[in-house]
Amino acid sequence: MSRNIAAGALALALSACSVGIGPQGASPTTRLQVPVSYQEAYRRAVAQAEECLRGPGNYEVRGNVYEAERRARMYVQAPVTDARMAQVDVQAVGEDRSDVTVTMWGRNTWNDRALLAMRQAIEFGYTSCWPAMIPEKGEGRRR
Repeated sequence: MSRNIAAGALALALSACSVGIGPQGASPTTRLQVPVSYQEAYRRAVAQAEECLRGPGNYEVRGNVYEAERRARMYVQAPVTDARMAQVDVQAVGEDRSDVTVTMWGRNTWNDRALLAMRQAIEFGYTSCWPAMIPEKGEGRRR
């Protein structure tokens, strides 16, 4: 009984907080174009999220590929609130070229470093929870 009350209190407290990606422009975002298919960019995003963005709980990596529209979306979802902590949108602009938008919550596991690490994972095809290179001021950050 007390466990259920504690879980309910936690859910209520979390719902009152601003958890997850905010409204348009409120969360760290980066955009890039990569010389790979939208399916490959999506696979790279999923691999990076599985490795580094599941967080300190039962955060789930989810997503969809929309073949008819030649686009895909991957996101990391919080277990209690269903808030999105990270999201990657990919749109084909050619056979082997894709536009990618990466958005993170901006706190904890889903911070600016995670944003840069995801960008580099999609761009270069390797997973790492820390960015290999820190860009010049403004490059790869909120745009």
